[in-house]
Amino acid sequence: MSKTTAQPAKGVPKGLRGASDGALVRALRPHRRPLPRALRPLATALLLALAWCWLWSQLHGGLGRIYSPDAIGYNLLGRSLTHGRGYSVDYCRDFYAEPRWPLPNRAFPPLYPLVVGITDRLLDLGLPAGPAANLVVLLGTLALLAWPLRRLAPAQAWLLPAAYLWFFAHDAGYRGEAVAGRAIPLTMMLFLVFAVAADRLLASSRPPRRAALLAGVGLAALPLTRFDQLAFCLATVPLLLWALARRLGSWRAAARPMLLVLAAFSLTMSPWALRNTLRFGRPFASDNWPMIFSTYASETHLSYWIPGQEPPTLRTDPGLWVRQRLGYAQRNLRTLATTAGPMLGLAPLALLASWGALGRRRRLFASLALLQTVATFATVSLTPYPDPRFFAPMHLWLTLLLALAPWRPPSVDGCREPAGGG
Repeated sequence: MSKTTAQPAKGVPKGLRGASDGALVRALRPHRRPLPRALRPLATALLLALAWCWLWSQLHGGLGRIYSPDAIGYNLLGRSLTHGRGYSVDYCRDFYAEPRWPLPNRAFPPLYPLVVGITDRLLDLGLPAGPAANLVVLLGTLALLAWPLRRLAPAQAWLLPAAYLWFFAHDAGYRGEAVAGRAIPLTMMLFLVFAVAADRLLASSRPPRRAALLAGVGLAALPLTRFDQLAFCLATVPLLLWALARRLGSWRAAARPMLLVLAAFSLTMSPWALRNTLRFGRPFASDNWPMIFSTYASETHLSYWIPGQEPPTLRTDPGLWVRQRLGYAQRNLRTLATTAGPMLGLAPLALLASWGALGRRRRLFASLALLQTVATFATVSLTPYPDPRFFAPMHLWLTLLLALAPWRPPSVDGCREPAGGG
């Protein structure tokens, strides 16, 4: 019985004859020499520095010229914190409580004022401390967007930062938040911190404790920066538990890392909740809280009602409350469509079309980004505020999802990320 040997195709170099089919295909593929591993951190740092300088140039004209009452409030609260006067101010923002000096504050959650206060304490900047802190936050956002793809070739690893730069150039609301010294840029960076921690938590069959603790702290930091992130946090807990149970094979196996996440979340939130309970009688206190339940017209400023003359609420006229919120949602959808443009429809459609080909990492990020978009939209629609800057996070996540959806990332060695999410 004769033994037959497969003959290599004509034109194959002699040195490759007898090679396996896979090696042959790789050898005949156009050669792209990857950047040496030792140079990749330097190249990444250089690209980050260039991108950050470009962001700075986009904001330079407004630095020191654009402020708002909120930005001034953040700065004053930060200075009070870092100068030992507690979380209080020497002015009256609302009449929800009997005025006393200094007045305990519930206008803003504490994390961003603390960041601004530390920046001011270190650099002695005064009011520009908020924009200066935001410049560092923008650099952190760029780095976090590149982190999940860091093992890929540089062109692929910079896909999401490039989409972020495009978004930054086109969204005036986000640029205004950064240059005026307000909290939305920090909120978006903290969302990415949580997303990266959740990715690490789900990457192994033995979830690292550090990843669980970081996920809990990152999740708690969101409502400690902006009140409207509480709904996202509450909705994320069952989603993360389900993802862990699916990854580890049982609900029981998922319980331990999830308990660590919840413990870190609770410990991070507890000082703020305890302070609110002692000062205001409930763990979650905000001077915008009455606006969620009020049936006042949207033009009425609810920051100035007097105890004993409370505005009508959901209990007074539930039908009116529902009609108002539906109207707010319709108006906000028009605002989001104006801000995000075609991406409002294209991003979900692109994700739906390519969901089966997405790897675990991109499915996780897509799920969290979509959940954050829906939760923020729903929360904002409970209030009469129509400010387009509230929709900047939604615009960014839609931009990133549209950039991410059709892309199947090859790694440096030519292997693809598993589509099944394992």
